[in-house]
Amino acid sequence: MLKIYLDQNVISKLKKKEYSELRGYLMEVKDYFIFPYSRAHLLDLYKSQDDALDKYNEDIDTITSLCENHLLEFHIDGLTPYPLLCYPTDYIKKEKPFLELFKSGFCFDKFELFLEYLAGTNLYLFIKSILLSQKVDDPRFENFWNLMIYQLDNISQILLDNKFEGDLLQNIRKWKGDSSIEDISKQDSSNIIPYLNSVFLENTGKTTHDIILDSIRSLNINKSQQYFIIEYIMLALTGYSRDKKRNLLNIYTDALHVSYATFCDVLVTDDKGMIKKANTEFARRNSSTKIIRIDGLKDFLEKEIKCQYNINYIFGTSIPTYSTPSVNKSGDLVYKNVEHPIFGLFRNCITLPNAADYVIFKVNFAPLGYMFNSEFDRFFEMIRDSINEDAAEFFTREIMLPYSQHNSNKNSIPSITISLNNGWSVEIKKDPDFSTPIPMVICRKSVLPTKS
Repeated sequence: MLKIYLDQNVISKLKKKEYSELRGYLMEVKDYFIFPYSRAHLLDLYKSQDDALDKYNEDIDTITSLCENHLLEFHIDGLTPYPLLCYPTDYIKKEKPFLELFKSGFCFDKFELFLEYLAGTNLYLFIKSILLSQKVDDPRFENFWNLMIYQLDNISQILLDNKFEGDLLQNIRKWKGDSSIEDISKQDSSNIIPYLNSVFLENTGKTTHDIILDSIRSLNINKSQQYFIIEYIMLALTGYSRDKKRNLLNIYTDALHVSYATFCDVLVTDDKGMIKKANTEFARRNSSTKIIRIDGLKDFLEKEIKCQYNINYIFGTSIPTYSTPSVNKSGDLVYKNVEHPIFGLFRNCITLPNAADYVIFKVNFAPLGYMFNSEFDRFFEMIRDSINEDAAEFFTREIMLPYSQHNSNKNSIPSITISLNNGWSVEIKKDPDFSTPIPMVICRKSVLPTKS
């Protein structure tokens, strides 16, 4: 299923009266798509909890109703996405100490609570005793603990400054004059990084890549979430598509939203600044993520449903267009992903030589690299709802349940064949190319429905 990532400004707009029709439509079609939420949504929301509790609760309700329990996170390597099934309220309970710390701008009081939560009370007290015993050279502070309090409070003030301007922008102004912000804003998404490279090289001898690597003090992580976020923040701090309210916490959550969106099929946002910076980052990483404005979302989803589930479109357009492979340099057959996932699940369709009446639909985890279990559940529910009651009982017990348990051996799941109304039949069976139970569909012409 397509993963549709809704930026926080879209979540907020969906609560408004003028978008009530769109919100109602999304609720009608949400089972055809996955609307994941991320840590970035909760960081955005949690900041407003004290000032506008009603708004906060409405946003949580909106995210929960649309996204349900589809949480997108990253492995600790910062490279690999993985899906979790966790409702927003449960995730907030789990992450509350960090959310409080982030909302405060990492002020010391909240940092102390977070450290205790992270380490546990006994280990926290041990760490604190060590830091209290460590002397520092600065005569203003008795020990390292007091120095840390001072530094964190200063950091908090910087992070919460709504008119923050860092050294990067100040240096560019020094080099290029007061018109530098206007010059930077004129650059399109494909040219902004080369433009900044030329400015930095001329004045520092370093490229943007060098500056980022200096910031994170690590090499060979240019595909990681950490690198992505710092590069996005760098674009913001150089004045590219400048926001009126530009504290570092807001810039960070924007960067985090876009980094999660690279692992989705679509980013929906009305934030013009985010669109420009996201276009830059997506192009640099060859990301296939599309960017859609909120007013174009309904038309997009309507087209997808028509193309993904319409038998005439699947057999008349998807199969003829995508079922013929190309041959790579190694001589292997390569199949392009279909533009519209077949039945919402299958990204590859394969025809065999001299077998025009035989087509295979297969799951392909590329390019996103992950799938939610609910994507398979929804496919099976669609099949179950299309067959008679007796067959549905067999289908639920012998097919749906073993697939959902993910622990069946290779040959234990039976197949089932269902006739379509266009002269074809589809057989659902376990894909032998996967070690865990993943379904595949074999389409044949003129085969009577059977169970095996």
